[in-house]
Amino acid sequence: MRKSLSDYYSSIFIHLGAHRTGTSRLQKYLLEVQTKAGSQIYDFVVPQIAGQREQPDHRNFIKKYLKQHARFEKKYLFFKIFERKNLEKIFDNYVEFLNPKSKTLVMSEENFLGQAFYAELPGTLYPEAERNLRAVRSLIGLNIEKIFLSIRPYPDFLISYDIMREAYFNRGIGLANLSNWAHGEILGWQKLVEVVRTVFPNTVIEIWPYGDITIERQFSRLTGDSLSKVAQDLTTDVINASATFEALELIQERRKTGLSLGKEDVDKILKSIEGRKIGKKDVFSLADIDRLSELYLLELEAVRKMFNVMVFRDKISKNY
Repeated sequence: MRKSLSDYYSSIFIHLGAHRTGTSRLQKYLLEVQTKAGSQIYDFVVPQIAGQREQPDHRNFIKKYLKQHARFEKKYLFFKIFERKNLEKIFDNYVEFLNPKSKTLVMSEENFLGQAFYAELPGTLYPEAERNLRAVRSLIGLNIEKIFLSIRPYPDFLISYDIMREAYFNRGIGLANLSNWAHGEILGWQKLVEVVRTVFPNTVIEIWPYGDITIERQFSRLTGDSLSKVAQDLTTDVINASATFEALELIQERRKTGLSLGKEDVDKILKSIEGRKIGKKDVFSLADIDRLSELYLLELEAVRKMFNVMVFRDKISKNY
């Protein structure tokens, strides 16, 4: 039988993001609680975040595992023996990195879903999700208790994600192309939830609509603890703030001169350069904004009716 994290943990909770839904702030709180409370009730796994780039990063292990699992799945039975050994070696290195101390694991990692969208695949959100999540299922094993997924109205999500891809990696599809990407049929949040259900058919999936649930409630839903109870003096800095026109222009200008910008350099620019935020009316027509917003609401209703899926809200946002 293939080794998994369920050999080390009796309960595993997974937060899949998505990107640009307040994930980094939640991850910052998880890190701070782990440090300040000194508790071994949970083991936490989160990626590096803005302002804490020095922390150990598990993503290199995850990238290797996802890639090797894909290779393993493609091989014929005879060759799977060799690929399995490579997969188990990566797994052993990951367990050594995690250094399990408790019986409960809380993982928050939006990159499990893959890249949110590609210019050459218009209308398709998270096209790599199923492949990646099958690898995650192999990594985690049977002891997964619950999956949490945050979703966000399309216009704001698409803009925010593409800006950050451009700012940090110089790989945005371009604001001018977003409207074309979203112009036709959208295989979006509803399709993504269906994929998660397919890969984890017996696991409860809890959906967090962005803007409808507080960060404190997210923390308590994910960990079972009250954020104010375990730590009263947590920092409230905005993490990965969306870029202004001016900040994005400065980043692009510096890259054109041949200057290499690391994540910490981009962190500083985004935090320090003020100006006008890039809004949905700067990118989409009013008709597209209405269409995408209506689609989001229809998908929320459809998702709510799915088996083993629940939508959790503190309130109903007016920003759709």
